[in-house]
Amino acid sequence: MNIVTDVNDIEGDFDQVHLLFAREDVETRNYASIKTYLKRFVADDKTHKARSKLNVGFAGYDDDLRELWEIVDVMNWVWQSVEVENIPWFYLLSTDSEALSIKILAMCYCAKLGEHGKMIVDTNELQNFVKRNFTNLDNYFAGNLPEEINLEISQNINRYIKDWIGGN
Repeated sequence: MNIVTDVNDIEGDFDQVHLLFAREDVETRNYASIKTYLKRFVADDKTHKARSKLNVGFAGYDDDLRELWEIVDVMNWVWQSVEVENIPWFYLLSTDSEALSIKILAMCYCAKLGEHGKMIVDTNELQNFVKRNFTNLDNYFAGNLPEEINLEISQNINRYIKDWIGGN
């Protein structure tokens, strides 16, 4: 797996990519790296070979004892990536059972701190996260995503979330 902080460091074909978003970019709500990734690997890719291969992380928070979903800057960055920047995360993110990116982004979008510091996933917000990401997927491709690929992505996302929430 390629682990990169600069999209320009990705060369050739790849099975999986782990893209780290720098703390500075999160704090300034900079989306240049993910937008460059979209332009470079998705916009003109008629074979759709870049789908479901991205894993994301956030660099610069190793010394912070909080979980990512407790860090306001990360929460805001994720929310804005979905609601304002309209990033088609569901096209990009790996749905491999070991992948954590969907969980990380979903928790940053919809988790709340409950009693005794326990994380609670707000199911209404999780539904909003899913709906909005499917809308972003549809809007990004504007009807130009082949039906079989759209169906594959939808089934994989739904399976992934069901397995996660259902605890399977």
